[in-house]
Amino acid sequence: MKKLIAAASFTGILLVSCTPKAATSTAAAGTSTSTAEQIAQGKTIFENSCGRCHKLPDPASHTPV
Repeated sequence: MKKLIAAASFTGILLVSCTPKAATSTAAAGTSTSTAEQIAQGKTIFENSCGRCHKLPDPASHTPV
């Protein structure tokens, strides 16, 4: 009985993990929802944490998708 339960659980997990995921975020649709204030906060965080060792990437060198 334990083997049957284990096999059924494994099969259920396998089926759930293999199903395609629906894209629900607006970022997947290619639209930006960040406000100017959020972008400024992100830049400040990057400069204080990452900017010590890394340069801030140029946004013009990247595509939105």
